[in-house]
Amino acid sequence: MKRGLFIGRFQPFHDGHLSVLKKMHTLGYNEVIVGIGSSQYSRTKKNPLSVNERIEIIKLVTSKHDDIPVIKLVEIPDIHNDDEWVDHVNKIVHSAVGDYESIFTGNNWTARLFNDKNYNVNQVNQSIDISGSKIREQIITNNDNWKKFVDPEIIDKLKNAVRESTT
Repeated sequence: MKRGLFIGRFQPFHDGHLSVLKKMHTLGYNEVIVGIGSSQYSRTKKNPLSVNERIEIIKLVTSKHDDIPVIKLVEIPDIHNDDEWVDHVNKIVHSAVGDYESIFTGNNWTARLFNDKNYNVNQVNQSIDISGSKIREQIITNNDNWKKFVDPEIIDKLKNAVRESTT
């Protein structure tokens, strides 16, 4: 079994994240551990969704696709210590679901920390030009362009969470 770790905050989970899971499937990964970072934060401008809302959204969206690997979700709280963060992540992931072969991330900071510890890191480039930051900003500014990058079933939940976190 080929297993990878895909780390992100998923604030929100969007089509770019989905494209990474599809790419992992084409690379032969039949299982993906989705590490949900900053799991202890919610209702802030940067982290509007709770970890439970993110889990619910990821499960909902991924259940609609046959062309992605099996997903295992793991909550990863921040510890705000670069020197210990990789070990922190590994301790949580290993105790929850076991080993993995590679790290997948679109975050330069995450990639650097895992590279520094000699892990096999795949710096992902989403096939879709969108980010959680852009989506949150477009919601705040009433620009509806973001809606085309998320599953239609999460639009109201996401809009309400972002607006609640910025008022």
